[in-house]
Amino acid sequence: MTQRRQFFFGMLFSNIDLAMLVYFRIVFGLTVFAWACKTLFGGEVTRFYVLPRFHFTYAGFDWVSPLPGEGMHLLFVLLIGSALAMVLGWFYRLASLVVAIGITYVFLLEI
Repeated sequence: MTQRRQFFFGMLFSNIDLAMLVYFRIVFGLTVFAWACKTLFGGEVTRFYVLPRFHFTYAGFDWVSPLPGEGMHLLFVLLIGSALAMVLGWFYRLASLVVAIGITYVFLLEI
């Protein structure tokens, strides 16, 4: 049991190369950037979130509704900017928090 514990803690605290994490950050940021651009500039924000009067929601999340007026368009502009900041590494923690909250919000709207 002691050897397993030593192996586990040795692996847990060993030095690793961050290249794969940086690669994942860039690829994920580009994916979110492309999705948000396609959704915003393709007219899907208006068609799926602004125009419909009724939205199907998840159980327990009936209180989640689309932002009024131009709010949904501004949300997608914010997602685009945050995804670009993620790719470039600018304010990475804040940008990743904005992307996570924004994508969760859009997911909970259930188009």
